[in-house]
Amino acid sequence: NVIGAMQDLARAQNAGQLAARIPSGDLPGQFAVLAQEVNTLVENQNRSLLEVTALVEGYVRQDFSRSLAPQPGDKAVFNTQLNAVRDSLQQAMQQAIANERVVQSLNKASTNVMIADNDLHIVFMNDTVQDPPGTEQAMAPAPDHGEQSYRGSGKLAGRAAIVTGADS
Repeated sequence: NVIGAMQDLARAQNAGQLAARIPSGDLPGQFAVLAQEVNTLVENQNRSLLEVTALVEGYVRQDFSRSLAPQPGDKAVFNTQLNAVRDSLQQAMQQAIANERVVQSLNKASTNVMIADNDLHIVFMNDTVQDPPGTEQAMAPAPDHGEQSYRGSGKLAGRAAIVTGADS
C-alpha cells in the first residue's frame, strides 16, 4: 500500500529517523517510481539538513572557512541566515580575542584597575587589586568594601575613561 508506506515514512522522518525510506522494491510499476522519487526528495532534504549541521559544527569549532553552497529558490534564505550567523560568530570571536589581550595587559599593570558596567557594578579587577587583609568569613555583618554597592557620581555616564596611577 503506497499511501500507508508514505504515511510510515512521514512518521519515521518526523520522529527523527533520517534513514527511513519507502521500500520501493515491493511496489508495482508507477508506484515504485513514485516511491523512488519520494525517497530521492527525502534524501535531498536530509542532505541539506546534514550539510547545515556540519557547517554549524565547524562554526562551533571556530572554523569559518566554509559556507553553504548557493541554494535555489526559497531555500536561498538558508544562505542569508547561515552567512549572518557565521559572520556574527566570527566577529564575536575576534572581539573576545581582543578583549583577552586587554585583560592580559591590564593584569600586568602595577596599579589597581577596576572597570564598572553601565550600572556601575564592578565587572573587572586586575590581578594587582588585593583582597582586604584579615579574615572576613566570621564577621557579622559582613564588611562592605564597595565592590557591589559602590555607585559613582555619574560624572562620566555615557563616556569612556582611562584612569592611570597618580604618578603618570
